[in-house]
Amino acid sequence: MYANYNIATGWSNATVISDGFGGVYWNNDTSWDPAIAVDSSDTVHVVWWDRTDGPWGTDTEIMYASYNIATGWSNATVISDGFGGEYWNDGDSNIPAIAVDSSNTVHVVW
Repeated sequence: MYANYNIATGWSNATVISDGFGGVYWNNDTSWDPAIAVDSSDTVHVVWWDRTDGPWGTDTEIMYASYNIATGWSNATVISDGFGGEYWNDGDSNIPAIAVDSSNTVHVVW
């Protein structure tokens, strides 16, 4: 998954955001169906589904990353598996949707 943004001087270079889970570069397959939301602090929130081998297995998982002008892109995070350090989701997760409410709380469904 790549992202870039338009600044006053033009478009930024494309940045890979679907890699770097926990600081380890692991994305060896496909990323699909990104969804985006922006909160009132102008932080960009992105979710997508990804079929990549990891500690969660080889099924598809929902990934999340965010962009803040001060800090740049966060590492991609698996949000559909790994609750409490346990990998429990043995099925595919796909087609996420995202929204940010008036309190800047991010909501993701799939």
